[in-house]
Amino acid sequence: MKDEWPEYVAAGLLDCVTSPKVWKAGDLANVFKDTYKIDVDTDTIIKAAKILMECNLSFADTDPYAGSSVKIYKSRVQDFLRYVNLERDPSFTVPEDESHSILTGRITRVRRTPNLNAYNRYRVLRRYLELGEEFIADAMEAISRGGIATRAAPASDRVVSLNHNQTNYHDIERGFDQAIEIAQRSRPNSVSGDEHVSIVAGLKAARELWKSCELTELQYRVGILMAVERAEAALQQSFTLVKGPLLMEALKAFWEAAKERIIQ
Repeated sequence: MKDEWPEYVAAGLLDCVTSPKVWKAGDLANVFKDTYKIDVDTDTIIKAAKILMECNLSFADTDPYAGSSVKIYKSRVQDFLRYVNLERDPSFTVPEDESHSILTGRITRVRRTPNLNAYNRYRVLRRYLELGEEFIADAMEAISRGGIATRAAPASDRVVSLNHNQTNYHDIERGFDQAIEIAQRSRPNSVSGDEHVSIVAGLKAARELWKSCELTELQYRVGILMAVERAEAALQQSFTLVKGPLLMEALKAFWEAAKERIIQ
């Protein structure tokens, strides 16, 4: 618990601080105490902010004269999770740094996964990002009283089981294959080469998520729906299933039906 405490504080700050203004570490400690009724020292606030900084969700700086200053960027959470899903794809690459390109005279691409690395490194923060505010509220309630929270998680935070034996599950799976094929050969002039690679990688990552036996609401909405919506908007395409229905409509219908069998 001691080693993970800065992670709990990081998740708590991300949940309760909605303004991206510059905060002093002491002021954030007061906000944290007002929200969760738990005392936290300024050193832990800075450690928590630096954890969020690895995810591009904050900025933290300590100056010998100005003191410690922190900005929290809650609005960047969905972008961070989108990059995590992109980086899960083994084919995802980014351009080499500019200095290397100047020396070699050519632009090469390398595989880097800083967002995925940070996501995997911090277990508590990862759980908050997947489960949402109820998770951190329950955790802080348990920590404050030295016990375990007993409040049930709402349906939107529970795990949803995907029945791979259903015919429409495989129809959607083939729909992803078809969407990826269309995306790979379609690139409007308004879409750059790097953006096109990112779009295709996002669809591939969504297809991999769809192969899971279980998903959370956040994984479904950010990892799958957003990837399809982004690709359709950028490529000016409406992906359909082999048998006709729109991929987006089929996904939504399947998900709503699956939620009725949600794991308790």
